[in-house]
Amino acid sequence: MNRAILSGLLLILVANSVLAGAMQSPWHPITLSTRSVPMKLRIIEVTSDGIGEETLVTIAFEFRDARGAQMAIGLEVSGNNGAEFIKVPVATLNGDLMVRGGKEWTAGEISWLAGADWPNQHATQLKLRLVADDRMYLVVDVAEGPDARAYPVIAYNSAPPDLGGNDEYRKTKIVLRRMAKGRFIMGDDDAETQLKAPAHNVVLSKDYYMGVYEVTQRQWERVMGSTPAKHAGEMRPVDSVDWNLIRGGTWPSGHPAVVSFMGVLRAKARIPNSSASLPFDLPTEAQWEYACRAGTSKDFHLPRPQGTDCSAKANDADPALEPLGWYVANCMDPENRGHRVVGRKIGNAWGLYDMHGNVYEWCLDWYGNYETKAVDPVGSTIQMYRVFRGGSWFDQARDCVASSRKNNTPDFLSQDLGFRVSLVPTW
Repeated sequence: MNRAILSGLLLILVANSVLAGAMQSPWHPITLSTRSVPMKLRIIEVTSDGIGEETLVTIAFEFRDARGAQMAIGLEVSGNNGAEFIKVPVATLNGDLMVRGGKEWTAGEISWLAGADWPNQHATQLKLRLVADDRMYLVVDVAEGPDARAYPVIAYNSAPPDLGGNDEYRKTKIVLRRMAKGRFIMGDDDAETQLKAPAHNVVLSKDYYMGVYEVTQRQWERVMGSTPAKHAGEMRPVDSVDWNLIRGGTWPSGHPAVVSFMGVLRAKARIPNSSASLPFDLPTEAQWEYACRAGTSKDFHLPRPQGTDCSAKANDADPALEPLGWYVANCMDPENRGHRVVGRKIGNAWGLYDMHGNVYEWCLDWYGNYETKAVDPVGSTIQMYRVFRGGSWFDQARDCVASSRKNNTPDFLSQDLGFRVSLVPTW
């Protein structure tokens, strides 16, 4: 696909409305069955460079949204001349995939490695569609408890009001934030960690949602009916729960066990006025690290003070971790030993809390050696140990870095091991 072929491309912009009568404030509910939003989009230029698998398509565009809402920008492809937009892989997107609109037109740009994603296509059939989606947050209301017939799920175009100060978001409402698809360097080539987590290129080809907080003991009780945690506190993370009880079943080929936390959540979490369930799950290991790094490439998402010794053996305590997470240097008070209330430290650039420390977090994958390069990796095929990530209140700083990995059998449980919820949207 070269410049001559690109001259035949047709780009279709989608800009329908959300719910009729929705509030004109920056924060309002959105129907999950409506894909398009009232953001205004316009294409400025489409160019192409390279040949074969190296063909790179660049789309310069402008956007405007008077509400000031944040949007996920995506690219859809039709292989039948625009008669319908079928699901063609669009894995290698990069650029301004998350934008915030304003009253004035703002420039954006995305690039698509089309030659690798969709090779040998003809200009007379290829159509592209640039879309915007403002369903940035999902809120699952579990207040009715384990006897509820359904848990309502509402989407919002920005963070719920007073997310950090309203305790209901740590007790009876589970909040998830949208992560834009993209590529990143997973792992670390540090000599002391690369055997477990060597750096390699990873592409996540789909947007997904990630829990803003670790699942708390009260939230667990509202879904499962009891709380097994060793360190009690309704807004503390649930602990002492194994992979089987959280998720169970088989993966990547199967669904969660019906009686697991994810199984119950899938069965009851409902879009209003719909019988469709939502595929809540644990994140993959790649999804977890991508969300933890939040666009950075460092151990933690805040810089270390100048002169800090960052070698692993010296890194039992780390000034860069102190404002971000709970770990052994700030959690061993004999009168208050253990994990802490979620969301009390600084969140990362993508609005997620406690990604470093507090409790380890289960992931979907079986543990194994990393691939050198991967698209949507699903972990090892050797079915022995499941992965958990992030470090805990019982760990040194070096075990809380973004690339750190641990593993154990699916029936393993511990007072420093919990989880957070994830979801890959199907709408």
